[in-house]
Amino acid sequence: MAAMADRSRFQKGFLIAFVLALLMVWSPSKALGYLAPWAALGVLFIISKNGKLLEKMMLIIGSGFLSFVFYFLLLGQGFVWHSAMLGFLTYSAFWVAWLIPSKALAAPNLFRKIQGIAIWVLLIQALWGLGQAIYGFTRTGTFDLATGDIVAGTIRPFGFRSDFSNPIFAVNVAFLLLFLFSRCWYENKGWWIWGLGLLVLIFASVLHVLLFLGIAILLSFLIYYPSLIKRGRGMVLIGGFVFAATVAYGFLPRNFATLRAFILHTIQAQTPRAQILRDVFTVMPREYPWMPFVGLGWGQFTSRAALIGTGLFFGSPADPRSIPFLPTGMSKPFQEYLFDLWLSISLDISNPNFTSSTYKPYFSWLSVYSEGGGFAFLIATAILFSFILRLKRLSRRVAQKRVAVVSLGAMGILLFLLGVQENYWEVPQAIFLGILLIKVLYGYLIYHDQFRDAVA
Repeated sequence: MAAMADRSRFQKGFLIAFVLALLMVWSPSKALGYLAPWAALGVLFIISKNGKLLEKMMLIIGSGFLSFVFYFLLLGQGFVWHSAMLGFLTYSAFWVAWLIPSKALAAPNLFRKIQGIAIWVLLIQALWGLGQAIYGFTRTGTFDLATGDIVAGTIRPFGFRSDFSNPIFAVNVAFLLLFLFSRCWYENKGWWIWGLGLLVLIFASVLHVLLFLGIAILLSFLIYYPSLIKRGRGMVLIGGFVFAATVAYGFLPRNFATLRAFILHTIQAQTPRAQILRDVFTVMPREYPWMPFVGLGWGQFTSRAALIGTGLFFGSPADPRSIPFLPTGMSKPFQEYLFDLWLSISLDISNPNFTSSTYKPYFSWLSVYSEGGGFAFLIATAILFSFILRLKRLSRRVAQKRVAVVSLGAMGILLFLLGVQENYWEVPQAIFLGILLIKVLYGYLIYHDQFRDAVA
């Protein structure tokens, strides 16, 4: 009885924490977005009174400081402590995900409530985004090019400017669509909300999110449910996929046309991203021979923590917004290899490509490798393949769960693909909602033996 009471209290705490995280993630405040994981964890701990959460949190903090000492011994006085500690904030979505046990979330009532909340959130954000897209169209006469930048839902409810609110909106909508897909599939209702969400995602015109979403869905179906193609609903799904791709290209032809230029510039090493990759893999190991193995240290090079730690990240290097009580500084590798490159693309307003995250000289997979070395890179890769293989075993074992497994697999693949584009793994406002939804669906699928009672 005591165990059941503890479990019920934990699930209640998680639901409240989930709602709090939703409010913070979808708010216009970037500060609240960064604090959302720790705020949610605090609420969960207070309500659940789960001592293991505190123990595991102390383990994370202790391990983090031990790694800081290790890298300080490697870099000496050039190690930037405040940037390293910012990693506790920027990577907090993953820390909190590890702290929350998936098994404790395996309950049909909790799952239904999360689904119900998610569908309403998608509807509200889709309607708001649709209004923004229509307003943008009235100003420019097109949904193409930079018009989509205005679509940001409640993250930027008003205003017409290019900032990271638009991609954050797109990523959150993509995760909601994937999470809710199995609900629409099994219950055969809610498709109009789902379709509206997809349409607004297209209007947001965040090309990399659209491409990664398509790749994630395709790969997940091929891995977990390839036989669906031979069935009637599978053919309908393929037709819908092709139709959505056609609509996206029809509304955004000039945005899609930029892909070819990016590929050519990257191959010719003409982009800032290609230049930093060349330096990381061919030049820097000569000066820092340990870099390919253990990296330069967390928060010391291409991570968002390192960028924030310079004091020049928020706003822009030309007109930075200072953060109260935060020291500023940069490591020697950052100053030698990244700073001038970052400064040049930030100040060069004549090249519109430099405003795109596709050209910028930092992204999560690079940050993991450059700051954690091949060791950390292999761990991240192992986590991805472990996730894929575990779901593969599950898809074989219980055929009735396959579409939900496809949804979950696509969410995981999307999360890892986002790390190829930008430092998304350090933007809790972009990925924390998705990670929570992954935890809910993962725990429910793996541990609950009455899956069909809730979604079939």
